[in-house]
Amino acid sequence: NWASILRKEAGPKSPPFLSVPSGEMSGKMIVISRITTVYDEVEDRVSLTGEAQSGEIYRGWLTHRLFDRLLERLFGILGKAADDGFSAVLNEFAQDRAEAELSPTVPVQPKQESKTLGPYLITEIDIAELEGAVQLSFRHSAEAGAIIPLAHQDLRQWLAIVRTAYRNAGWAMQTWPDWMSERSPDAAARPVLH
Repeated sequence: NWASILRKEAGPKSPPFLSVPSGEMSGKMIVISRITTVYDEVEDRVSLTGEAQSGEIYRGWLTHRLFDRLLERLFGILGKAADDGFSAVLNEFAQDRAEAELSPTVPVQPKQESKTLGPYLITEIDIAELEGAVQLSFRHSAEAGAIIPLAHQDLRQWLAIVRTAYRNAGWAMQTWPDWMSERSPDAAARPVLH
């Protein structure tokens, strides 16, 4: 059944941030330190290609439905606040700052000399909410997938890239908060980054 479960691990029993050393395997989970996120028109899915520090490459596909469920939780984590207008302004400033500090990097691509895992259809995402960070575990089976640790600043930058993928796909963005979806023309004109 491709209908996925999105779980949230929070509270005192949450795993510590970066509980698995970067680039090492935990069972069959690979910890990736760089990620490229793009929409694939042929697959009608978003492709995640991540690289571990060891050079291993993880490739996964996210469906629109699962991505929407993930984004709803991530926006809730970043946008925690009262519905007072002030919180939206703070989030907009934080998002502007994160996007201004986003610099171009070379896209992650499988290399002949590196071990490539996938592509897999991601069916489950675990979210560990930590102080100033999140740890996303993208799973294609019960014990296999990729872990992506992101400080809130990095998460905001990744969400800007995801926004580009959504726009390229023509996917509806009604679940996106205004501070994320209604960007100024200057923000929208920035180059696409990976």
